[in-house]
Amino acid sequence: IWAYYGGMSSASDLVAGEKERSTLETLLISPVSRTQIVLGKIFALGVICFLSSLSSLVGLGLFVGVRPPGSEMMLNKGLGINGSTVVLAIALLIPLVLMMASLLILISSYAKNAREAQTYLSLGSFVVIMPAMFSQFIGLTEFGKAAWVDYVPVLNVANHLRLALLSKPDFAGAGVAIVVNLVLALLAGWIAVRMFHKETIITRA
Repeated sequence: IWAYYGGMSSASDLVAGEKERSTLETLLISPVSRTQIVLGKIFALGVICFLSSLSSLVGLGLFVGVRPPGSEMMLNKGLGINGSTVVLAIALLIPLVLMMASLLILISSYAKNAREAQTYLSLGSFVVIMPAMFSQFIGLTEFGKAAWVDYVPVLNVANHLRLALLSKPDFAGAGVAIVVNLVLALLAGWIAVRMFHKETIITRA
């Protein structure tokens, strides 16, 4: 969830906000290719999304370290945070945040102004929330072991993070999830690049 929400406010300003302030034209005539401009925005936003999503895992680690009153039942079997878990979590998060950043830039590029971008981004958040919420209950059902889960964005990462924290990592399934999210990130980034190579990126205002 935070991979998306962490970049929402910045995304609306990165392209749609520049249209509104009429600074996008200046950027487009700079001696840098439009592809480089889009990729620069995606990677910059990706860093914000990554730090936002990583903060939730850091918070979980702090919760385990502090062990506040009432947490004994939740942590009676411990939490599977170790070196391999951290590596797997980062490997899962990087493609996810690239996908989120590419999608956010794509939406911002389509919008006429920052307010319209915020509207679209808010509607898009439901696409993120639904699989994220389902991931809270998937461990109570047989769906957690179903192969199709690895192909559902957000849900696949949440499920494999859950398995890793339970010390039951599924590296093969995590690999599928990583590839799926990378493909979607490349697709969204490619569409955003295509939009930037059309003059409608300016005139649609």
